Amino acid sequence: MKKVELLNPSGYCAGVKQAISLAIKTKEQYPNEPIFIVGYLVHNQDVIDNLTKLGIVTLYNKEKTAKEMIEELPNNSILIFPAHGHDEKLDAIAKEKGITVLDAVCPKVKQNNNIIKENINETWKCKYENFGNGLNTIFLKPRTKIKEEVSN
Repeated sequence: MKKVELLNPSGYCAGVKQAISLAIKTKEQYPNEPIFIVGYLVHNQDVIDNLTKLGIVTLYNKEKTAKEMIEELPNNSILIFPAHGHDEKLDAIAKEKGITVLDAVCPKVKQNNNIIKENINETWKCKYENFGNGLNTIFLKPRTKIKEEVSN
């Protein structure tokens, strides 16, 4: 028989909790308004399913960019950007349509993205991975460290 140990702490991180709370509170505040999320709010299908039951629409289509999906939204709707961040240019596209924009980005992700913006140049290397219309930072290190790792 296999032994299963529950690690402590367990559960959602603060950024995920914050994003879920924002989505639920927005629906409570605007029960009759269309609310959309571009991509997955968080990387958890149970959460997405529960938000769908509340009437919050997750926009996910591998055939379309986030920009294209936003352009198809009804004017004056509500759009929540996911916890894992988004291209800030999308804010302007949504706002041009009169869409209310709410940002559920995790504070740690925001901090990470700010570090990248401040340091991305020829001496740093950054790798992103795309998870459903959202870029996630996989690593950010000085190129000298990468060269040392390759050499070893």
